[in-house]
Amino acid sequence: MESRPWYKEKWVWLLIAIPSSSVVFGIIMLTLAIRSDTALVSDDYYKEGLAINQTMARERVAETLGLSGTMTLDDSSGQLSIVLDSSISSSAEGQRLGHIPTPPALVLEVAHPTKADQDAFIQLYPSQVGDGSYGSYESVVSPEVLQTLGGRRYFSLTDSANTWRIRAEGDLAQEDSVALGQASD
Repeated sequence: MESRPWYKEKWVWLLIAIPSSSVVFGIIMLTLAIRSDTALVSDDYYKEGLAINQTMARERVAETLGLSGTMTLDDSSGQLSIVLDSSISSSAEGQRLGHIPTPPALVLEVAHPTKADQDAFIQLYPSQVGDGSYGSYESVVSPEVLQTLGGRRYFSLTDSANTWRIRAEGDLAQEDSVALGQASD
């Protein structure tokens, strides 16, 4: 039997290919880990934990005030409208608290579930035409921001003083309107 050189044996190359591919894939994974964005990983968990407690307090204030709202977007004009309602203003609790003033402006945070570069903040001001509800606000959204509103988003609406917050989840491109906060009874 004639002996062949080692480099002509296919089993040798198979044994060399397995560890070699591991080294190549390891280098690729290391490169991806170094170059990729780590926006989903927080550097300071303690501060975020404290911020969660503050956020929950703002949501309790909105619940106490009985705030809810409806948000609509007109795609053709880029007009974003939010109508706020306070269930407490006509109740006995509302009589005890007195008149609840409407905020001079609202801030709407539109957050993409995973991509921070698609998040947007929109400032809304009182509408010129009131519909008799607690507060009606509107803003014209730029075409750049309008493009980022497609798909499922998390909405967070606060007053300009940041004393309360109501939240929602929805798709303004697919739905006629998105309900904000808890529905009033």
